[in-house]
Parts: sequence; C-alpha cells; structure tokens
Amino acid sequence: MKNSMLYILFLAIFTFYGCTGRCGEELSEVELLIEEKPDSALSLLQGIDRHLLQDEYHKSKYGLLLTQAMIKNGIHIDNDSLIGPAVEYFLSHGSESERIKALFYEARVLFNNRNYSQSMTHALPAYEISKRTGDCLWRARLAELLSDLYNHSYHAEKALPFGKEAMEFYKMAGKESNHLYASIDYAMNLIYSSENPERSIA
Repeated sequence: MKNSMLYILFLAIFTFYGCTGRCGEELSEVELLIEEKPDSALSLLQGIDRHLLQDEYHKSKYGLLLTQAMIKNGIHIDNDSLIGPAVEYFLSHGSESERIKALFYEARVLFNNRNYSQSMTHALPAYEISKRTGDCLWRARLAELLSDLYNHSYHAEKALPFGKEAMEFYKMAGKESNHLYASIDYAMNLIYSSENPERSIA
C-alpha cells in the first residue's frame, strides 16, 4: 500500500513537471512567432491542452498570448474572461513587459466592445510603464490606443498629442507601415480638430 502511494506521488510529480516544461517551451515558441506570424501562433496555441497548464504563471501566459493572437487575427472577443485573470496575475507577479502587454490587451478587448472608460483605466497605467521601460514599440501602441480612446470619447484635442507620439515612436521602432497609418490618423485628427473646435473642448 505504501509503495503504491509513493508510485502515485512520483507519477503526479513527474507529470506536473513534464507538462509544465513542455507547455513552457510551446508558449515560448508562440511568443517568438506572434508578432510576425500571428496565424501560426494561434494555431500553436489551439494545439495546447489547457488542462496541462498546471501553474498560475503558464495559465496567465496562455490567456495573454491567446488574447493577443486572436486580436491580431481579427477575431472578436466579447468579454475579458480570458485576459482578466492574466492581468490580475501579472500585475502582482509579472515583469514590466508582461504588465504592459496584459493591460494593453485588456484595454483592447474593452475598446473593441465600446467600453471606452474602462479601457482608459487599463491603457493609462500601461502607457506610464512603457515610458519607464523605453520600449518604443509598446509606447507607440499605447499612445495610438489612447488617441483612439480620446477620439471615440469626443476629446479630439486630447487625442492629438498621443497621435503625434504614436507616429514618432513607431518610426523609432522601425515600424514603417504603422508609422504611415499613424501619420494619416494624426493628419485627419488635425483637420477634424480645426473644423470642429467646439467638439475638441471638454
């Protein structure tokens, strides 16, 4: 009886560490792919058995990466049940990079569901972290999101500096296509603000 219990305990420990290591490697592979090949990243994530994710870190990482991959592939997410627990975990235990990403994608989910006030409460702290880290790409993304949020809230005047910042930091990050789109958005915001000054004052 004692030997059977020891065998079961050993098997459980082996399974836990084996699955954790294998899943960790798969999530690391997804991270390498997700920026340039989000479709491949999503396919890999869909192939991971979520029941094998034994610890909170890997569960949170999976939720963050799956949210990121779905948004990058144009898949609508109608609630924050996937990204919410990741935000909660990474705010307490994650690196600054993980906090930025978790807050950003929570904000994106809320923005896509037109919950602009709640989106702002996640985007602003992520933006402040991005300024500390010096990550040009994430600062550009967050400035762009904040510009969009202010525009959708009819605060075009407040959107302008964030739009300009997005444009500049995308260029610094070497993201030429993003820089072009941000430049077009900024120019359109300038025109809108000059034609509708009363909508820019609040």
